[in-house]
Amino acid sequence: MRAVGLDDDLQKVVSKLMTSGEDAKHFVCIVGMKGIGKTTLAKNIYEHSDIVDHFPARAWVTLTDQKANDYDDVFKNLAKKVSDSEPNGSQKEENGGGDCEIKNKRYLVVLDNFTAENENVLKALREAFPAGIDGGRILLTTRDSCVPKEVKQSFELHHLRLRTKEESWRLFIQMVDDFGSAPNDVKRLAEEIVGRCVGLPLQILQFGYLMSGKDVKDTKLSEWLKCINPPQEPWLDHIQRVGIPDRPDNWKNNFPFFNLFPGDYEIPARRLVALSVAMDDLKELIKLNLIQAVAMNIKGKIKTCRLPSAIRELNFSESKRPENHLADLLDNKSDCFNDIHGNGTLSPTNQQTYKALISYLSFDTREGNIPGEDIGKFLQKGIASGCFQSLKVLDLEHVFRPQLPKTIGKLGHLMYLGLRWTYLEEIPKSIGNLVNLQTLDVKHTYVTTLPKSIWKLQKLELLYLNVSHRTKFVSQPRSSSLKDLQILWGLFLDNASDIKNGLNKLNKLKKLGLAFELELSQQHELANWVKGLNSLESLRLRSVDENGDAQDLCLDNLSGLKKLSRLYLFGKLKIPSIKELFPNTLSDLTLSASGLEDDPMPILGKLDSLKSLCFYLDSYKGKRMVCQGFSQLQVLKLWYLKELEELKVEKEAMQKLRELEIRSCENLKAYTGFKHLTSLQELKLTKMSSNFTTDIEKKRLEIWYAHPPRITKSTGSPS
Repeated sequence: MRAVGLDDDLQKVVSKLMTSGEDAKHFVCIVGMKGIGKTTLAKNIYEHSDIVDHFPARAWVTLTDQKANDYDDVFKNLAKKVSDSEPNGSQKEENGGGDCEIKNKRYLVVLDNFTAENENVLKALREAFPAGIDGGRILLTTRDSCVPKEVKQSFELHHLRLRTKEESWRLFIQMVDDFGSAPNDVKRLAEEIVGRCVGLPLQILQFGYLMSGKDVKDTKLSEWLKCINPPQEPWLDHIQRVGIPDRPDNWKNNFPFFNLFPGDYEIPARRLVALSVAMDDLKELIKLNLIQAVAMNIKGKIKTCRLPSAIRELNFSESKRPENHLADLLDNKSDCFNDIHGNGTLSPTNQQTYKALISYLSFDTREGNIPGEDIGKFLQKGIASGCFQSLKVLDLEHVFRPQLPKTIGKLGHLMYLGLRWTYLEEIPKSIGNLVNLQTLDVKHTYVTTLPKSIWKLQKLELLYLNVSHRTKFVSQPRSSSLKDLQILWGLFLDNASDIKNGLNKLNKLKKLGLAFELELSQQHELANWVKGLNSLESLRLRSVDENGDAQDLCLDNLSGLKKLSRLYLFGKLKIPSIKELFPNTLSDLTLSASGLEDDPMPILGKLDSLKSLCFYLDSYKGKRMVCQGFSQLQVLKLWYLKELEELKVEKEAMQKLRELEIRSCENLKAYTGFKHLTSLQELKLTKMSSNFTTDIEKKRLEIWYAHPPRITKSTGSPS
């Protein structure tokens, strides 16, 4: 079975084991909680072709709970086995030079289920397997991250994280081959159960094993409900081992913020950061398996995360909600319920609390006008009573049309205003008085024009708008500029927009997303500004007509943007060649409606950092595509390339490709070189000809031998 979700870990640990010189470590430890996949990863490493070639002598032992003094004989016998072994499997006669012989041999010893509590065990291990100059390595799997001081310099730890939501689902369906034919209600319940396993492979596989022997079409939903709450034993063991009460304050102090969100809630990392949870602290909690990274981008950046319910239910002292932070979870037993959802005045006993309030989050996601009216009245009454003067975070994401009071400008300390997915239509003009505001998020709203007072927000760093509703700036006053703006996402430009005296003053941007309906002369001005944004990391450009359809896209050479890693282009590229267009730093590239006529793969294949490549409708007009290079590519998507007839993969191309999706390429008939895709885990075929799909399915084992990818197919409308 493939180690789903362990591809990056596999490559990293293999690289660590094969490192030579001063950076090499004698011991490499795979650390993680029970059932997270340590042994699975170690087995995949042990059998990896590069490891087999690099280490002529290899040995594996699974350690039991025997007494510490019994390990001495185990290690000595293992050392003798390594010392005597030859690359061809023959045995050498003893010559009395065991230690010296081991030092001069490239050996790999794997000790599975190691416990580092007893220093005598490590001493015996080091004596049996002394470090040598020729690259002997010891790989341990352990639940313990504490390494004794005397060997710490020779240890390198590799922490395993919980699987993401996508990886968890892939792991589950790998166990249940016919799950694609299951009814939709069964699929939904399975997704819920897999989600409650919070990325722990042991629990996911147990559920998958339960279902693998059943006909999923006839399975009663009541049987599945028994699996909703996975056992807590692995979590109890893990909490004891990581010792939460002994952790530094910056970790313990971050836990309460997760309890501001409903149970099992997938929390966007940006919302935690707004509450002062540092991204580095979040990464540490994920590394310790105390928080699950639910979704990450191709570069491993955390998008959403979750506090495992088992940890929440353990109710350790640090799990209480933080003081001066209010979360409306629609709990009619809470102190704030009547103040927010009642018809009277604010409770006098609570007003003092509201005056010291630092953040207010609402999770009133009911449909209709009531949530918006309730929140509007609560805010209006509170501001009139002198409350909320310390408020820094107002997060109303997913609340339907909250009625923001005109007096919102009185919240002078507000730093974060989150209105994403609220479908709000306008923002009060008094927003310009929020002089400390750093984040304004109106993505997925109906706001079409920002008030002119927006230009007063000199501390604004992050501005998310709604590109689908053509949100625009009003004219910028000459004396004003959003000089600290780092993210500008979703802005729409037309021929009335002033680029020279407006946008070109924004020179600190790291993330930029624009849609525009511009004449070519103005596009040249725009392109000239964009290529000078030296801090830019992410860029999205959509050139559209009045109906939103693609039109010509004028773009200058972007190779000078040395920090640019993500690029999305929509529109027909008006350039003779893409050869010098893209910087080598790109990790994620999406092209749509580009109208390329020459095969772009020989050029794009030289981008050494590229991990994800997507071709959407009309991005390529040619009949033949030859893939070569792509040393880091993990995901390739080919959608609606109607003229494409042949797809060829050259030898040694795309050696790290994990996912290939071909969708609605109706004329694609010939494919060659797929056998070179040795790391491919999933081949998605959506709305493809039955002949193409059937042919690949029949030749699956012939192409990939013992390790074929999972083939998923669909004839329905693509999402």
